[in-house]
Amino acid sequence: MQVFQKKLRALDSINYLKGSSNKIGETTSSQKSQVLPNGIYEVSQYDEEALSQGDLTSIIVDKDSFLDLKHSDNVKIEMYGERLVYSVVVTLNETGTKKLEDLTEQNQGKPLAIMINDEVIMAPYIMQPIKEGEFSISGNLTYDQALHIKQKVMNE
Repeated sequence: MQVFQKKLRALDSINYLKGSSNKIGETTSSQKSQVLPNGIYEVSQYDEEALSQGDLTSIIVDKDSFLDLKHSDNVKIEMYGERLVYSVVVTLNETGTKKLEDLTEQNQGKPLAIMINDEVIMAPYIMQPIKEGEFSISGNLTYDQALHIKQKVMNE
């Protein structure tokens, strides 16, 4: 639970760099804050050791290389295990399925960042392309946490 909460707070305020940069990273307080769409983003930079310990604060995403979760056809909550642990299962439409396949094919062996409300909630490593157009967001989620994520995905 503590790791999940850390992940949810990891990037509680994301600011874009001014100018033509497509990267999100360090900014000054005078730079304008913008909200990224909920989605799956290509990670352009990260600290592998920090990421392996669940620390998502080192992640910098490419704001132009992502799958917008507005391409979701169905979003449901599933319970698994005997410990009342939940996951959010997202099924994509045809456009989203193709984009997810391309994104996962290009990023095999690397993490992709799942962002909800401008926060990286997880950054799984991609072992092989995802061709089926369905993925789950899990990690010891309570029902309320899963419901919150589901509502955010559905509002896209």
